[in-house]
Amino acid sequence: MRKKLLHLSNKVLSALLVSMGFASCEDIIKSEDEYGTPTVDYHIVGKVTGPEGNPIKGIRVTARGFYDFNGRTQLQTFTDDEGKFATESIRDTWIDDGLRVVFEDVDGDDNGGKFAKDSLFSHELQSKLIEKGSGWFKGKYELTAEKQLRKEE
Repeated sequence: MRKKLLHLSNKVLSALLVSMGFASCEDIIKSEDEYGTPTVDYHIVGKVTGPEGNPIKGIRVTARGFYDFNGRTQLQTFTDDEGKFATESIRDTWIDDGLRVVFEDVDGDDNGGKFAKDSLFSHELQSKLIEKGSGWFKGKYELTAEKQLRKEE
């Protein structure tokens, strides 16, 4: 008898727990809800100068740490005659301190000397909203990376 009572109480408690679980989810799912990961389009612009403030041509600028849903990737471009650069746009999740912009002198003395490699992290970049998004897409942002390189010793 005791075994039957225990078995019956287990069934009743199980049914109660199951119904409580379904009841607690009732108001969560609505047709206007969205599911996914917030994303943002990024575009990085900036200028690279030397110790005296003069623009440096031919510096390789690489943005590392983006995630493009196919794995980690990087953006790369070079500075122009005015030391300015602009990367392509990339869609990514909201950036954190995993983003790093690396500046490398790859042409040696051709741009006025050999400059030391340096970098900036995401918290050191200026962020500007260019176009507001909606839903999980949070919009288009322009990140500005200004860097003054020192000569390599």
